[in-house]
Amino acid sequence: MWTLLKTPYLRGNPLVIALVVAFALVDQVRGWLDINLGRFPVWFKRFYIGMVFYQFGAIADPEWRTARRPALHMWLYGIVRRVYYEQRVSYLRWQRWGNWQYLPIAGGVTRSAPMSPLFYRQQPGGFPFVSDGSKYSGNIFFVDDGTDTGGTTAGFGQHPDRAVTDIDAAYDLCTASQGDTLIVLTGHAETITNSDRITMDVAGVDIQGLGRELAKPTVTFGTDTTADVVISGASNYLGNLRFVSDVDSLVNFLDVGVGNLVVEDCDFVTSSAKEAVCFVDIATTFDNFTFRRCTFLQPTDPAGTDGNAGTGCIFWVDSENILVEDCRFYGNFETAVFHNRTTAGKNLWVLNCHGIQNLSGAEPFQLVDGQTGAMVGGGFVTPAETAVTEATLVGTLGAGFFVLPPGNFGNDGGAGGQGGIIIATPS
Repeated sequence: MWTLLKTPYLRGNPLVIALVVAFALVDQVRGWLDINLGRFPVWFKRFYIGMVFYQFGAIADPEWRTARRPALHMWLYGIVRRVYYEQRVSYLRWQRWGNWQYLPIAGGVTRSAPMSPLFYRQQPGGFPFVSDGSKYSGNIFFVDDGTDTGGTTAGFGQHPDRAVTDIDAAYDLCTASQGDTLIVLTGHAETITNSDRITMDVAGVDIQGLGRELAKPTVTFGTDTTADVVISGASNYLGNLRFVSDVDSLVNFLDVGVGNLVVEDCDFVTSSAKEAVCFVDIATTFDNFTFRRCTFLQPTDPAGTDGNAGTGCIFWVDSENILVEDCRFYGNFETAVFHNRTTAGKNLWVLNCHGIQNLSGAEPFQLVDGQTGAMVGGGFVTPAETAVTEATLVGTLGAGFFVLPPGNFGNDGGAGGQGGIIIATPS
């Protein structure tokens, strides 16, 4: 009816024209409230349908009438489709429960299988995309230092072409515990210092990098030995990033002062004269950490002191529930790859990890007696050690930590030979 008002083909006396206007207004209201014509009284439907045929039948121009027929056809199709679905659902109910019941629905047959978690979304100022609702429930901000139209303040980040240019600035735009995510684009690169570091102090934020190998987003630690990523917001996530030291005797890459952290698919890389004393330093008593599919590389000897606090690849005091899975370690790690000091932790699991500890006098494990957990699968080699003993090939485990088959340790025997041990009981 509303379309009919815009044409020159209306006919009838003023009362008929007024009825068309009234029906058109009713159509508008029906559209806003999503009310089907079938819900109106019979007398109203008769008037309405009669008026439709009266007006459409009077159109002399066959081309215009043909052009407008689809609207009428779609209206009739909607009625037929609704009746079909109502009867179909009633039939399915009869099949399942044994009784026939009229079941009005909207949209189609009741779903019998889970819906896809993917959903369409569009952020204000951003572009539309399909995201996984199980992972990206909050705001999404893009990070890329290569954009010419980016910035570091609110209003940037909703679109890759107007990305935030550094991770810390994008992180400051996030809201705690609503599932916000930073997507760091392939090839992004930034350098942090002690005074211009990344501070992760908002709970429940994911930082997800894109790209592979050297094309992963890269964070370079420069100028200051105390440059680091400070993590003080619980339940954060780091994924697919590359961290590179560009300063000698870097204190640590990740300074973790809170629990519930997940790090996946990240690379931690040093080079000659740019070593790290520690890679991940977990503050005392914080719990629940996962490191999965990460790579830790340090080809040369750092300047740390064996046995000191804050040394090793992963360092903790009195922490519980640490999972290290499918990780790779190569190089010179001060004290040990896994260093627990002063107070034993609980529930350390090292699953299918492989490593080479090249530093003489350092081992894969240095744990306080009482630390519980197990190493399952994987293996470590200490080529700089000559003796084939638990102390030189494994380190110090304590009575509560098990090495389960097929986990194994070995060395090169000091003169090109091979020596190895497999431990299946507490030390």
